[in-house]
Amino acid sequence: MKTITSILGRSAGGVSIRPFIGRSEGGEKFFLKPCGSLADSLIAEPIGRGSS
Repeated sequence: MKTITSILGRSAGGVSIRPFIGRSEGGEKFFLKPCGSLADSLIAEPIGRGSS
């Protein structure tokens, strides 16, 4: 399990939710979405990131 150590800001993209961007102890960046986010919203970034 990764531990988020800092919040870098909000994502510029997103239609219904602008997720936060966080950094882990190892320096990796992650999208952070609030509780109550719909399933479609939760999988959007992993799919989009895989194509870049």
